[in-house]
Parts: sequence; structure tokens; C-alpha cells
Amino acid sequence: MIKEGALDKFQGSFGLHIAPEIPTVTIGSRPGPLLAGGGRLEAGQARNVILATLRFGGTFRSMTTEGLSYLQQRIKEITEIQAAVHQCSATVDFLEEKQRPYPVTVNDEELYEHTKEVGASLLGGPNVCLLPMTMGTEDFSFYSQKMEAAFFMIGAKNETLKSGNLHTPYLVIDEDIIPTGAALHTAVAISYLDQQAVETK
Repeated sequence: MIKEGALDKFQGSFGLHIAPEIPTVTIGSRPGPLLAGGGRLEAGQARNVILATLRFGGTFRSMTTEGLSYLQQRIKEITEIQAAVHQCSATVDFLEEKQRPYPVTVNDEELYEHTKEVGASLLGGPNVCLLPMTMGTEDFSFYSQKMEAAFFMIGAKNETLKSGNLHTPYLVIDEDIIPTGAALHTAVAISYLDQQAVETK
């Protein structure tokens, strides 16, 4: 959507993601960096053979853009130097032609505060919590580079459902959070647009 220009005239963006580790109908986030940026290296493996060449890989993550650049530099340096120690050669491919590295998900402080206030009026202040920064990555981060953005988590922890963690086969979504999430999205959008209309008069 960004590449096609679909978001060129947008002034702000709000995102919501389920969080099975916090109670149902609780929301949380933080101003500034929330989720890490990161990229990947190509991986490969073989078993029961001595290889002439070897491919391996993984991911790298940081809470700052500068940290991502530094990690890429150090991964390249250490890989090449360690290979040379063993009289081998090594190259590092960060696969940027196949997939852009994820930027850090950064919440605009004003939009974060706006969403926090709307959430408090809708759910009650105690149900809006400050979350720690985490090393997960998120597609929404590309929006936060393009415009003012706020990304929040909505709790889906229902003890009776015995849900597992995100990205596991044991995740059970408490569908009771759907009306709350929809109401929060709507209230944030309407109040944001009303505020923008007042400021442009």
C-alpha cells in the first residue's frame, strides 16, 4: 500500500494486536519504541555429510535504526573474520532484495497519549497499562515511518480458555474482545478526526 501511494494523504494510523499474556479487555502500549526492527539471513542445513560449503542463518533485531545498521556491520565482520581464521571464506546476504528489514515500531507520543485517553474513557484507567519494549517485529512499523502512528495491544487472556502464546498452535482467541477492539478503533478514529477538524479551522 505504501509503494502504491495508497497512504500518501493519511495523517495518522492506529493499530491493534491481540496479546494473550494480558487480561481480556485490557489494552497496553508505550510511547516511543515499542517493538524491535529486524531482518534475516538465509539459512540452510545438511545432515550426515561433511560439506564443501555450508549455509546458515537467523534473524537480528534492535530497538533502534542505528542498532540495526550496527548489527549488520558486526555480523558481516565477525562472520568473515572467523571464516578466515579457519582458512575459509564467507559471505553474508541479508536478503534485502527479497524482503525489506522491518523498521522499529515507534509510537508517536501525541497519538499514543490520545489513544491512551480514549482507551481510559472507554475501558477505565486501570485497564490501560504501560507495556515494556519487546523484541517482536511488526508490519505496522512501516506505517509508523510514513505517518504519525500508535500501535496498541488488546488483552486476550481468558483463564477459562487456557490459551497458549502467539504464533503457536495452542493460541485460543477470546472472541469477547472483538466488540471492545472495534469500539476502541472507532472511538480513536472519530475523536482523532474531530481533533484534526478543530485544529484546521
